[in-house]
Amino acid sequence: MTTASFTLRELVIDLISPVRQPDPAKLARVSDADWDGLLAIAVEHRLLPLMHARLRDSGTDWPVPEPVRQACADAFRQQSFRAMMALRTLAQCLRALSPHGIRVVALKGAWLAFEAYPQPGLRPLRDIDLLVDRDQARSAFAVLVESGLQPVFGEIGNLEAYMAIKHQLPALWCPDNGVCVELHHRCFHGGDNEPDLSGDPEFRAHLIEGAVGGSAVHYMGREHLMLHLIVHSAMDHMFDNGPLVMPDIAMLLATGPFDWALFWGLAARFDAVAAAILVLSMCEQNWGVTGIEWQAHQARASAIPAGLVTSATLLSLRPIDRSGALAHAARLDARKSVRAKATYVLRKVFPPTEVLRATYPSGGGALSLPRLYVRRWQDSLQRHRLGTKTAPSQDRPGLKALSDWLQHDPTA
Repeated sequence: MTTASFTLRELVIDLISPVRQPDPAKLARVSDADWDGLLAIAVEHRLLPLMHARLRDSGTDWPVPEPVRQACADAFRQQSFRAMMALRTLAQCLRALSPHGIRVVALKGAWLAFEAYPQPGLRPLRDIDLLVDRDQARSAFAVLVESGLQPVFGEIGNLEAYMAIKHQLPALWCPDNGVCVELHHRCFHGGDNEPDLSGDPEFRAHLIEGAVGGSAVHYMGREHLMLHLIVHSAMDHMFDNGPLVMPDIAMLLATGPFDWALFWGLAARFDAVAAAILVLSMCEQNWGVTGIEWQAHQARASAIPAGLVTSATLLSLRPIDRSGALAHAARLDARKSVRAKATYVLRKVFPPTEVLRATYPSGGGALSLPRLYVRRWQDSLQRHRLGTKTAPSQDRPGLKALSDWLQHDPTA
């Protein structure tokens, strides 16, 4: 049978979730073309290793074609090898930064893959994220470049301007193994004048000490890490970075006691309660997470629309290369007046000059601005061409509903 995009997404969740069961009769009717489509979705969102574990542990008798099983097993082996390369790169970074007194916190994936998941290969690492103090960020960047890492995009703009509007510095990569490294000076997306989790008074007190390759490293405390995962997935990305947030949280909670009072206090402080309720509800429904202490938010959690939880889950599997166009459409939809819509469009066409100087190398001076705007328009046109081809229109209403609920939670 030929299966619609949304149905394929549901099947992907069925094949990775420890509590959902795919219908064997439906599996047997899935066409070869649809299996190819399902694998494409799983590859894009780094889900093949989890699918391999589910097929190996619970789905040995499911009617899944052998080439699909083999692709999942191959991906698990590849990601296990890549995890070792990532660990080696993390150790290289720590050895380079430590003699300079630069304090490092390894964010998200590094702790999850090696400390929370039963096997590192089950949690693919897209890159190594390192948090450093803002006043040490430029020095840390220079040290890593001197140690052999190279800018991913070859050229960089003004680093100070970049940090003023971005939560991280330009991405670096290790030529020896292809592992990317991102230096962050903030946990959340945004610029210098916005509140950040790393500025929380309890952030450093709850850091977890560790060591990699003989070098000391710190990881985020579990309550801070869970809020980081939620904000990153729901608020910063509106789930376009995939559904890994659900197993991430399930594995995190399984590692030991969790201070729910601390977590909800952090969520309230950073206006992330609605996002936390939504993501934790997704974890309950799709990953069987139990023991969530909703505390003062029980009524809000009970009132969350079931359709929103399902919609957000399926939106997390939308095509990444279409996501930018869909996000812009959702933001336009959220602006009610013609004037507000026009202002949004004009700001995208003519971004502030600091955005241009942060993005592209510049000789400085007003005469360089026209050239930088032309480059910006060329890059935007290229992204637009890539992002609007067969963009799934059925995602747009769901994305708008998600945006509305996160910003104007009616249960608050």
